[in-house]
Amino acid sequence: MKLTGFADEAAPDLATQIKATQELGWQYISARGIDGKNIHDLSDSEFDTARGQLEDAGIRIAEFGSLIGSWSKNIKSDFALTLDEVDRAIPRMQQTRHQIVRVMSYAQQPWGEDQHEQERFRRLREITTRFSDAGLITAHENCMNWGGFSSAHTLRLIEEVPGLKLIFDTGNPVFQKDRSIPEPPDAAELQLHSASSQGNPPTLADAGSFTKRCVSTSSTSTSRTVVTRSMMR
Repeated sequence: MKLTGFADEAAPDLATQIKATQELGWQYISARGIDGKNIHDLSDSEFDTARGQLEDAGIRIAEFGSLIGSWSKNIKSDFALTLDEVDRAIPRMQQTRHQIVRVMSYAQQPWGEDQHEQERFRRLREITTRFSDAGLITAHENCMNWGGFSSAHTLRLIEEVPGLKLIFDTGNPVFQKDRSIPEPPDAAELQLHSASSQGNPPTLADAGSFTKRCVSTSSTSTSRTVVTRSMMR
């Protein structure tokens, strides 16, 4: 078993990322950001420098954490920009001799709007095919994207995109609403409506008390999830 993690969560600069990885006793990193740039967006000289630093330190790359189809990118964006990222990532993956690239299925549209799922499938088929033709593995991460909406969406995605593999981040479902069901009412609205329906106009104290309970519950849940993610990575 190989232990690895996104080293840019330790620091933006590669020297500190390497130091943190070595202090953990790990030999691999999941490469994502270096000095504020994704690894596929570095210039050729920047990438060569980074690769040399890793080789000198004896640290290998386990996967590319790309921005391809990221949760921050709209499905209506120019697909040519995505393909440029793919074309830059492939030779760099080959040079560093690892096989896995982490992708997503584009940002979610507002609830109730067209999610353009067929366009998502089309794009991911092309992305996966390009990596597969180069002997590389495309793995989708559940996040604030179409494939992260629910387990049903994830299963549909791998049915529609042959060759696509999965990376499951146990922390992401905490803040991604389940979109396989109707949109739930806002929790704060429910609390205030309940107070009003009992003949008592909602007060700031009602809202404050409810908010505190939500924060307490959320913090406990998130803490458990972070431990799980650390163990799995």
